[in-house]
Amino acid sequence: MVESLVNGKLYELRDKIIDEAVDLFEAGELNERDLVSYLETAGWSTDEIDMQVTASFLARSAKGKLTNTDLANAVEKGLMPWAEARTRLEMRGFTWEDAEMYLKLRVPEKKWRES
Repeated sequence: MVESLVNGKLYELRDKIIDEAVDLFEAGELNERDLVSYLETAGWSTDEIDMQVTASFLARSAKGKLTNTDLANAVEKGLMPWAEARTRLEMRGFTWEDAEMYLKLRVPEKKWRES
């Protein structure tokens, strides 16, 4: 019985940590690598992690909290078209040429050739 209570408390704490990590990521205060690390430590499968990261990127985007790196990552993952990411970078003060270069430096060539 004691073991059951301890395990239950551990799962509750793990879930609380994951919820906080997701909230921080969606607020733009935690990077993707750290979020993935928390989810892996919690025993999530690769598919579960991919789904959570995708959902969190979409939530972050809806809140307007995507960083420049997030925009490049979204293009790489196929969540955002190249042109939209470039336009968002331009709205942040990048020239067209600088936005193109920024994305090309961060997105693998195969991905930007497909966009």
